[in-house]
Amino acid sequence: MFFGAVTFGLTELNFFAETLLVEFIGTKADLLAEITFSLVWRVHVVSVALLKVRTVRLVFQKSFLVL
Repeated sequence: MFFGAVTFGLTELNFFAETLLVEFIGTKADLLAEITFSLVWRVHVVSVALLKVRTVRLVFQKSFLVL
């Protein structure tokens, strides 16, 4: 009886540990995906901002050339 109780406890403990591990890996994967998306978004925003700056500079230079 005692051995059966210990075995049942270890089974529950292993299941709990596996559940925590799966949740931990899932959380890490979500965090990695979020960081990757954040970096891609920053690169996109910076690229668009630089494109706008270049466009403004070209328009500014053209206005001086026309004069």
